[in-house]
Amino acid sequence: MNNHRKKHFLNIKGRDLKVPFNVTIKSKDQTFQVTATKLFKIAPKKRIVCSGKWGEEQIVMKLFLESRKTKHYFNKEIKGLKALKRSGVRTPDIVFSGMVENSNIRVVATKEILPASDMMSVWNNTEENYIYTGLQKKILKKIAVLHNAGLKQDDLHLGNFLISKNRIYTIDGDGVDIKRKRRPLSEEVSLENLSVLFGQFYPHLDKIAEKSLKYYAECRGWGTDLNFNNRLFTRLKPRIQKVRAYKLKKYLKKIFRDCSEFVHKKTKNRELVCDRKAYNSGLEQFINNPSLFIEKGKILLDKSSSSIVQIDIDNTLYVVQTCNIKSFSLFFKKLLKKTYAKTMWRSAHLLKQLGNQLPYPLLFMEEYQGSFYLKNYFVVEYTPELTTNSYSFFFKNLGKKLKPEQVGL
Repeated sequence: MNNHRKKHFLNIKGRDLKVPFNVTIKSKDQTFQVTATKLFKIAPKKRIVCSGKWGEEQIVMKLFLESRKTKHYFNKEIKGLKALKRSGVRTPDIVFSGMVENSNIRVVATKEILPASDMMSVWNNTEENYIYTGLQKKILKKIAVLHNAGLKQDDLHLGNFLISKNRIYTIDGDGVDIKRKRRPLSEEVSLENLSVLFGQFYPHLDKIAEKSLKYYAECRGWGTDLNFNNRLFTRLKPRIQKVRAYKLKKYLKKIFRDCSEFVHKKTKNRELVCDRKAYNSGLEQFINNPSLFIEKGKILLDKSSSSIVQIDIDNTLYVVQTCNIKSFSLFFKKLLKKTYAKTMWRSAHLLKQLGNQLPYPLLFMEEYQGSFYLKNYFVVEYTPELTTNSYSFFFKNLGKKLKPEQVGL
């Protein structure tokens, strides 16, 4: 007798999953259908986060896909959300929990907060220091409440906070460490946890972090003594730098693989990495036929082995740096080296992560025959303020292999 159950489509679709889709949920003694209408996150073989409708109620579902740890993360999510609620931190109410019918997929649904923006989006769309300061204070007030309640967000990042009508909501229950509940966190554990948050901010914002730490100390009831706060930040700063260096190293590996942020494709004649949103919004057309767009584009600079071209895809402008390897000596020179485009891709993301304003990097693509590189492309968003000379200078500097210590880490 065959006891193997057919895998549920949620387990096998991966990033190809499309909305809307329906799932049947078994929760306690009820069975009902839910329609998913918007995808927030897909971690293949791990979890799916989406919004949907349950009857007339708008909800957010976290679906834990089948694995050895499905039940563990499901239980951790529920316990974490309940612990947040008990501590007095504002968090969405649990609407239901259970399993997807005919599978081992577990689901936790919470009420969707509308309207709402995640703090990461708000943070990335501001340039004013006073706004950064205000956002940090709002978040740190919530973290202080958590720490006083003995709770710690292990995965502490801006995406785990929602802002709605000037109210902050904390989400992601499975990242909440409840081992020390009801016993306030020590200074040491608190600083270690805060370094995870501050380590995500740009280095030039460390002065704001110092002021925000003073506010956090007041919220914890640690007092307002200036010398104490100075010593506190002196202890925190090396931790921030350590977290920042670790995250940067990890991110510079991520930019070369397939993930939620990037599309990675490799064949015997081509390799590319593309920003996933840009890929879905039109750049796939360029990837499929780069010569067509280059020929139709506006040439900004043309040299024997490289060019800078402005192209138009569905009324969106991009700027492309191309490099053609035309001679045997260049073939041989490039044989054991990263291509110019790949180096520029890494340098651009390094600078971006450290808060530098630059045209947003969207794609690198290299074409080769055997071990020899023939052509490579590096694509960025069009920036109207930049002149041809500015682009030329920009691309030339990106072609150097930059190190974090050279650019301000």
